[in-house]
Amino acid sequence: MNKNFKFISSLTLAGILAASSFSGIVSAATTTNTTATTSLGVYRKLVEGKAVVPYVVHDRNDRVTIKDIKDEYSKISKFNKSDKLPEDTTVVVTGDTFEADGTEYTVVVYGDVDSKGDVASADALRVLRIGTGTIKDATDVQKEAADVINDGKIDSADALRILKWYTKTEKKLVDPEPEQEEQ
Repeated sequence: MNKNFKFISSLTLAGILAASSFSGIVSAATTTNTTATTSLGVYRKLVEGKAVVPYVVHDRNDRVTIKDIKDEYSKISKFNKSDKLPEDTTVVVTGDTFEADGTEYTVVVYGDVDSKGDVASADALRVLRIGTGTIKDATDVQKEAADVINDGKIDSADALRILKWYTKTEKKLVDPEPEQEEQ
């Protein structure tokens, strides 16, 4: 299994992505084959009152696995409320939870809106359906995964970005957070 993705646990996605343009931080976190990824930060964004650990996959064949989480969080005691941890090759999806050092974390894989562990054209369709209100039961964590443009809205721009990224006509899946204007 190709392990060529980037793990983002960011202070803000913007800060890390902006910093990567001149310091190479993101490229230093890219791994190949079965080499473990490393964290780019220690920030936990709150979504639905949950500490969220966000991931951005490198290409449509990449998946986040239990091993990737274990490499980052050495003392995982529970996964999806179970004391028994799954195999290292088990794919982690948006909405999965794990407990490490007494804190529960929720995984967000940007673009994985249907919580199947990959980013595909079906996710783009789901983004459109969430944005138009056709799907009303999407969780806030799934909505966070859907907002790849990072503008606080879920709309056709997010769906188009996912689709273009999936078809390899767009290189980046996630935009950095917009800078706050000073007043």
